[in-house]
Amino acid sequence: AATPAGTREPPADMPPATHITIPAVGIDTDIVEVLPKTETIEGQLIESWQVADWAAGHHSGSADPGENGNIVLAGHDDVRGEVFRGLHNIAPGDEVLLSTAVGERLATGQYIAPMPEERLTMITCWPYGIDDHRLIIIAKPHA
Repeated sequence: AATPAGTREPPADMPPATHITIPAVGIDTDIVEVLPKTETIEGQLIESWQVADWAAGHHSGSADPGENGNIVLAGHDDVRGEVFRGLHNIAPGDEVLLSTAVGERLATGQYIAPMPEERLTMITCWPYGIDDHRLIIIAKPHA
């Protein structure tokens, strides 16, 4: 099918990431799918995301590698596996490897909203043992 001038075909449905490795900061963990949950807090319906135990959690509905969207992963830094413990030490240019069932894809470089370009958003609590802040790291593929 033809697309209007200046637009691209939507990317094909791609397989989800199953593992993340960031050698520079010692992160090497599996990825599992997590779903939002709805709860009532002070009379208001609030949607919040689960955080996987012993793995990084891929937010259901966020992009998969190669889909030109926002891939959202969240992980604990000081409990239940500490899978994102070293994330606060990441530096610009550090290599981030996402593995899928069909191979590896290198990804370096509105946080959980859909994005027009491919990116990886990683979220954890910080500082270690206190967890009163959120650390958000955004990585983009090499050109």
